[in-house]
Amino acid sequence: MTSIQVFDPALCCSTGVCGVDVDQQLIGFSADVDWARQNGRRSSVFNWHSNHWLLPKTPCKGFLERSGAEALR
Repeated sequence: MTSIQVFDPALCCSTGVCGVDVDQQLIGFSADVDWARQNGRRSSVFNWHSNHWLLPKTPCKGFLERSGAEALR
């Protein structure tokens, strides 16, 4: 089965509900990922803030080198 890997920009949490400016798209996406997991799909969400050590070891490395971390938006 295919696994979905998501690489988020630097956020203090994966849901986007922390802070004063809540991003509704992140909340909806988080719910979609939960739904996919509940329906047997494998998925991983990596956050540049909390998983910065892991991102360069993924296929995302080339993209980050070309576009910079700000392109994760």
